[in-house]
Amino acid sequence: MSVTLAKIAKLTDTHPSTVSLVLNGRRHDRVSVATRERIERTAAELGYRVNRHAQGLVRGSTRTIALLLNHLSNPFFGKYVSVIESEVEKSGYHIMPFETRASDPRELELLSLQRQGLCDLVLSLCHYRNEQDAAIAGQPVVFRIDGWEPRASELCPVPHTVVDYRPALQKLINGLETSGRRFVGVVMHEANAIYLPDHSELSAYARSLRGKLDRSSMRSGPEAQVIAHENDDLQVWHDRTLKMLTEQPEIDTLLVHTTEYVAPVIEAARKAGRRVGADLALAAFDDPPFAAWMNGGITVLREPIEVVAQALARQALAVLKNQTPPPPQVIEADLIERHSTRPDIRAGVSVGHSSAGHSSAGHSSVVHSNGGLGTSDRDVGASHVSGKRSPWQDPSVQKKGEH
Repeated sequence: MSVTLAKIAKLTDTHPSTVSLVLNGRRHDRVSVATRERIERTAAELGYRVNRHAQGLVRGSTRTIALLLNHLSNPFFGKYVSVIESEVEKSGYHIMPFETRASDPRELELLSLQRQGLCDLVLSLCHYRNEQDAAIAGQPVVFRIDGWEPRASELCPVPHTVVDYRPALQKLINGLETSGRRFVGVVMHEANAIYLPDHSELSAYARSLRGKLDRSSMRSGPEAQVIAHENDDLQVWHDRTLKMLTEQPEIDTLLVHTTEYVAPVIEAARKAGRRVGADLALAAFDDPPFAAWMNGGITVLREPIEVVAQALARQALAVLKNQTPPPPQVIEADLIERHSTRPDIRAGVSVGHSSAGHSSAGHSSVVHSNGGLGTSDRDVGASHVSGKRSPWQDPSVQKKGEH
């Protein structure tokens, strides 16, 4: 026999409408804590499950947020799914992830899910500005955007949070220069190649990285670049890195697009007779748990995922509740230095660096936060947040560069 609201009401000595208020997530403030706990406990004991589909038909709402990400297999995005789900379920919403497969047309298609009645809001973790953005203004959409483009925030027409890697990258390059490194090789997705034979437009990511390298005392060039597609087998990354290091023995530094490729790159370095952390410095983007343990510790540029995810969840919930969303935030990535670039740091120990706090007219001061990530003797760092209101101003297009 199915469990009904009337049955739960009888067992808890309450009215069915009170049970409905509690179990359907509406106006908890109208029910005392003691009564609410009694109803929830009885419902759980009876195995009652809310029929979300029926609720959606009645309310005209799905209580679902479509979460767009490049690839479900990428642990970087897996952490985002976990944190955002935990945040929004407190308000009775659930996450449904969708892969964009790093494709602009597919992302544009998925952004229409709300208009099709399949979700209440779309939250994209991998949006890159394009000519379609102006048409999105006013829709229930929230973006996480990379801050490689200087005007990324002010050019975004919807609530968003910006992740800015540029200060941490500059700190990394400064440190490499100071330690005497002179020749940099890069291992990148083809979408973010910093040297292109046809001189076509670089992505904002590639422009920023190349500009910082060009302004440094270190050299690089097309001969010191490995590019492959993100769907290529790890063997491809290994083979191309080995070829580069063999042909360019003067390379003393490697910058790797993501820690996902670090293992084959390290193996290629070993076969080329190079010692990571000694005669070859290595740094990568993203900080999965294994990065602190691999090869004595890999230096990384770390995105404070928990801080960013919580900011995105707050913006999404405000939109869903027809409230004014929090102003856009710019959250800076951290440089976490480990043995792979700092042989003076003993294996298994990390030193965290964050960009200096700043404030300027029209902007709030940077707020220091540990992002809820905690600290240990392996991993010390902090993130920085600044709030900024950003009206849509310019329809110019940013060339796509994927995370």
